Amino acid sequence: MMQPSPDDQNRLLESSAISSYDSVGTSRVDDLDGVFGGAEGRKILEKQLLRKLDHRVMFLLLVSIMNYLDRYNAAAARLQGLENDLHMSGTQFNMLVSTFYVGYVLMQVPSNIFLSSVQRPSLYLSVCVFLMGVCSIATGISQTFAGALTSRFFLGFCEAAWYPGATFILTKWYKRSELAWRIAFIMSGSTISYAFGALIASVVMKMADKVFGFVGWRWLFLLEGSATIIIAIFAIFTIPDYPSSPVSWLTPEEHLLARRRMEEDGADSLEQDKQISGLIEALSDWRVWWLSIALLCLYAACSFSNFFVGISKTIVSA
Repeated sequence: MMQPSPDDQNRLLESSAISSYDSVGTSRVDDLDGVFGGAEGRKILEKQLLRKLDHRVMFLLLVSIMNYLDRYNAAAARLQGLENDLHMSGTQFNMLVSTFYVGYVLMQVPSNIFLSSVQRPSLYLSVCVFLMGVCSIATGISQTFAGALTSRFFLGFCEAAWYPGATFILTKWYKRSELAWRIAFIMSGSTISYAFGALIASVVMKMADKVFGFVGWRWLFLLEGSATIIIAIFAIFTIPDYPSSPVSWLTPEEHLLARRRMEEDGADSLEQDKQISGLIEALSDWRVWWLSIALLCLYAACSFSNFFVGISKTIVSA
């Protein structure tokens, strides 16, 4: 049976309620719940732990909303002279939209492989969110099509780390039976951004147009990029690391229970050989490919959102 690490023992000794863990840790597996006050005490402690984790999931939703707002604001900016100011013609706007997904696709898998090897995923994801804001601002100050194209490519490159990375972090804190609605909650950020993104864009571009000599669409990128940078700073202290890492927002008992839950669920290992075997297993599973095709069709069907604003304007003008 797995013995507690010296760090765990030191944390446990800080609390008189669990000072006897060293002796309990060598007993039968069924007796380990005694550290948490028995089965009933564990249920209460587990509710407290999940409540704290869910509060952090709510912050992940905020980051997801900004992720999608930064992604789709090009469609709204098109109405305010984006193409004319950047001297775009023909299918160059389509290229601007597509370039984002080139960086997005190229970075997703490598990003998660790298994320699983770092000790502080909160820092890595926060840096990626910070760079998302920088890339959005870079789009807003671009004077040429090539500059906007480059910034959109790197925006996709940075945003690729967020959703799979956030999902990966959740799998290190929640059991399999608890993951579904937490992931769905984060994914709802796309729906929220769809619902309010156009409204926010119209207000910003109307009120900030010509302020300090910048047209409205530039302010859209500048303000949303700045908001993303501010959120990234808070993300450093809000996004959780691994249960095996030191944490200041959990009590020693809650921290120990978080590790215990992952050991019971079989999700507490980050060894390199298991990462590689897991990747091979995923690539050889037909269900992964089937879901990938379904997701491809879904995104293809939803891609009209990049052109919906322009289509609506054309209909109204007609």
